[in-house]
Amino acid sequence: MAAGPGAGVDRCLGEAIGARGRPPAGRPLAVLMLNSPDEPARGLAAACLRRADVVVFGDGALGRYGWALEGVDGLRAKVLGVVGDFDSIVDGDGRGVMRIGIPSQDANDMFKCLAVLKEAANACAGAAAAGSVADLSALRLAAAALRCLGLEGDAKDGTEPAAAGAPPAAAGSDVAAPCISSECAKALTLGPGSFDVVVLGGLGGRFDHEAQSLNALVVWEGEFASMWLLSTFSAVTLLPAGASRVRLSPPFEGPTCGVIPIGEPPSRVVTTGLRWNLGPELKLAYGACVSSSNHAEDDVVAVETDRPVLFTAALDCDSLAAE
Repeated sequence: MAAGPGAGVDRCLGEAIGARGRPPAGRPLAVLMLNSPDEPARGLAAACLRRADVVVFGDGALGRYGWALEGVDGLRAKVLGVVGDFDSIVDGDGRGVMRIGIPSQDANDMFKCLAVLKEAANACAGAAAAGSVADLSALRLAAAALRCLGLEGDAKDGTEPAAAGAPPAAAGSDVAAPCISSECAKALTLGPGSFDVVVLGGLGGRFDHEAQSLNALVVWEGEFASMWLLSTFSAVTLLPAGASRVRLSPPFEGPTCGVIPIGEPPSRVVTTGLRWNLGPELKLAYGACVSSSNHAEDDVVAVETDRPVLFTAALDCDSLAAE
């Protein structure tokens, strides 16, 4: 195998979130905000939310990121809803945001949010093709998400979104009437496969939650253009089998990075652009080689692998403040 920086899958977190002067990727960005005690740096969250076209909150996340609804210009017009069984939501959190109730305990909030995003994009893309208006009511999205996840159960009632372009509900309103802007609706019409997805709150905290976040990268691989898990200190994405290149945006990303196995059997990986490149003689597997604490020698790291692997890079969120 010979890895080349011009071939295969192309990933660039800096372009996805508009960091370090990178021009936008030209694809819509969806940001998922999850409830985690290990909140990412506020500067990172704000940068992602400013760049986002669509935002979905997990159950309980509105309480942690309430500052963003008022502090990030135009954010309310990007919010599709808050998703979950609402066992963590507090009365008054995110008034004016549609609640999409999915009571099943057989999927976590990240899977539920991803399913709602996928089904909303499918509905909008289908409606656009038919020249009609998509039904983005809470009950419709919850029922579609349950089917997407292969789960049974009743969708919880919730408040329904106003028509695209309608004014948002006033802060503190008892009746949630979220506004999905025309820009948000237009992004959704492109379908789920067009989206870069960034998940905040999927790393840190309990390890079993982190394991499910990594599982989500595997389960949802190929459903979206790319998917990243972000914390204050790390970014993680799944690279599929074949050739990939990851374009870093220093000093925000790197130079510390790693190529990590996930699942069995062992992966044979060839890389370029690293201080300690991997070659075909190495088997990337637990109990064998795990390429942690590696260093990017270039802004482009090329990876060719016969099995999916995780790529992770260190983040310097303080560098975002200088932008």
